[in-house]
Amino acid sequence: MSRSCHTSATITNRKIPEIFTLRRATCYGGFNALSDFVRAVGVDAALTEAFAGEKAPWATYPLPETLRHLLDGYLLGVERVWHFADLEQEPLLCAKRDRERLPDYTLLYRDLARFDTPGRLDRLRAVSEGLVRQALAAQGWYTLDCDSTVETVYGTQEGARPGPNPHKRGRASYHPLLCRERKSGLVVNSRLRPGDTHTGTDAVAFVRQSVARLPHARRRSVLIRADRGFDADALYATCEARGWHYLVWVPENLAGVFRKIWPVPLILARGRP
Repeated sequence: MSRSCHTSATITNRKIPEIFTLRRATCYGGFNALSDFVRAVGVDAALTEAFAGEKAPWATYPLPETLRHLLDGYLLGVERVWHFADLEQEPLLCAKRDRERLPDYTLLYRDLARFDTPGRLDRLRAVSEGLVRQALAAQGWYTLDCDSTVETVYGTQEGARPGPNPHKRGRASYHPLLCRERKSGLVVNSRLRPGDTHTGTDAVAFVRQSVARLPHARRRSVLIRADRGFDADALYATCEARGWHYLVWVPENLAGVFRKIWPVPLILARGRP
């Protein structure tokens, strides 16, 4: 029997056997194993520890559960909150959470508004950083790929501004920075910025912050890889001072200058780092 209310903030993740027939088929069949994986890497425990007790004990959906539901939806390709209406009574997701129905999208909006409080947002970041440290604890070296991307928006979202946009010229966008650890594939750091922000703005501070999130970074080899937007003397000086290896793509017209400075061959890599 499904629960109609909660007295605990524990996130339910039922074990569901899989039968490969068309009977009771769902378009989200892969979610069963995906949800088990998310739980196994410690996401449920971290969310519960950080946000248990944020809502009244009689609340139907504790905050850790709504956060996990948001994560589930994004993993399944749901890009907008109001599209979560399609998941409210999805049979597999409801069975996995032992629910007759999942949170209404209006509740998701209200719970997201709770993160206007700086303290809660800091705790959510701490959850992410803790999971990254846990996953990378046994890794002996790190390769960080740093880059920026353009995310076009079609509304009046906060902080979105017109800027360099190769896909939709003149359209408002965001220009976030991203840092991915290559071996593990984990996104170590990200920073949301307005669309009119230059790639190199705060790039050095972003790289320093990214390395600081790595466990035992001072005792392990770190390689920074980036495109020409990160081509700055301050970045090179920081890498040299801290003993980080670095590889930054530069335009062809600067190659001759570098060949005069360094007698070793310079290999130019095109595209993303």
